[in-house]
Amino acid sequence: PQKTWGHRMGILWALLIFKMSSNWKVTVKGRENLPKGPAVFISNHESMADIIALFLLQCDFKWLAKKELFQVPFFGWSMALSGYIPLERGSIRSTAQSLDKARDYLKKGVSILIFPEGTRSEDGEMREFKGGAFKLAVEEKVPLIPVAITGTRHILQKGSWLLAKLVHVSI
Repeated sequence: PQKTWGHRMGILWALLIFKMSSNWKVTVKGRENLPKGPAVFISNHESMADIIALFLLQCDFKWLAKKELFQVPFFGWSMALSGYIPLERGSIRSTAQSLDKARDYLKKGVSILIFPEGTRSEDGEMREFKGGAFKLAVEEKVPLIPVAITGTRHILQKGSWLLAKLVHVSI
């Protein structure tokens, strides 16, 4: 019911990507302090490379992700099979349904990861947070774990498919 197999393959995929790219240096701090039970993780969002970097937390969680990503061949299909949660931006109904699904996972002991800004930053500046992640953590009485990512927007900038040659990423 937790559909962890696909997520664990994502972790392996991320480890391989960063190992194979000798020019990308990654630092992950605080992983040993993560809670043993379910939590709501929130993270800033600078780049599609955040997805790869966040897998390096090496813990099970389900993403809330924009619905359009689930329509991308192979990538989207694997997201659906992994039990990630689609969200139609701008739809109050979809937001409520997504948060209900997130609640179900938390009750089953599975953590949730949300980008509370709602979209990627184009300039690295944080945007105003939406309140759903905070409300979810309070209502379900689970820890809210902030995650800060730096450097990923230099790997893959919004609107580009060109990868940088030398980057240091910190989580």
